Amino acid sequence: MQKHTFSFYLGVGSLLLVGLLGLIQPLAVHAAGQTTSKAYEVIQFGGHKTIVREVSFDTTSVSGMEALNLSGLNVVTKDSSFGPYVCSIEGVGDCTGAAPYYWAYYNWNTTSSAWVSSAVGAGSATVSDGAGEGWVYLSFSFIGDPVLPSLQRAKAVPAAIAWLQAQQDTS
Repeated sequence: MQKHTFSFYLGVGSLLLVGLLGLIQPLAVHAAGQTTSKAYEVIQFGGHKTIVREVSFDTTSVSGMEALNLSGLNVVTKDSSFGPYVCSIEGVGDCTGAAPYYWAYYNWNTTSSAWVSSAVGAGSATVSDGAGEGWVYLSFSFIGDPVLPSLQRAKAVPAAIAWLQAQQDTS
């Protein structure tokens, strides 16, 4: 009989989990019976360093700026005549305008299954349950599409981490 290691089972379990995530989308419910809405903040800091934050809110929608602030990340904004804009996320970027970079704001388009540049600023954008919001630190001379993971992959990250944490031996 072949003996399998913990790493083997962890690998198999991870693959099964990622496969099932596309089929199962659990609904979080409060004790009071209120449904919690969830959205996903996908932030790319340049050089392909990307983080994902699942955010929850008890309303049907929030603004894009509110969703980013719910991520728990250190976000610095500045007001303009067009509304607030993001200067810095987790210390990347500045509000002086001296850097040739900016935080570009994208939304996940469920029809085309692609990230699209937001038609409005994050302060005016509406984020509802299941939405994907992308933030990419780009050069002003950047041409092309952002290199962000698909929303399905982004959603798998928090769920996989939660599953792995639940599998930890607490004794």
